[in-house]
Amino acid sequence: VFSSPMLQELMDQELARHHDGNMEIKYGFSVLVEGQEYEVSDLVIMETAATGGKSEVTATFNNMGVPTEIVFVFIQPNDFWLLEDIQSRGEYPWSLVEILQ
Repeated sequence: VFSSPMLQELMDQELARHHDGNMEIKYGFSVLVEGQEYEVSDLVIMETAATGGKSEVTATFNNMGVPTEIVFVFIQPNDFWLLEDIQSRGEYPWSLVEILQ
């Protein structure tokens, strides 16, 4: 498991909805590229914030010519890092956690 217990629970709930026959999805795009289709170029990945047991890694890139920035939020509850959220803070901000809640 690479995600935090909170994010894992939300993802498990979403998966269970689909197994129960509910085909409605809460988001219709890949959170990794912020789109349904992708052609990624000029990818740069860097740690952009770190405080105590929390760190943010930002990926900037062009997806099909559109500048895109995705932030991966990690927490460190023990000796290893866990993914807590994936976010876009651009013109149309979103948070995977908020979408899944």
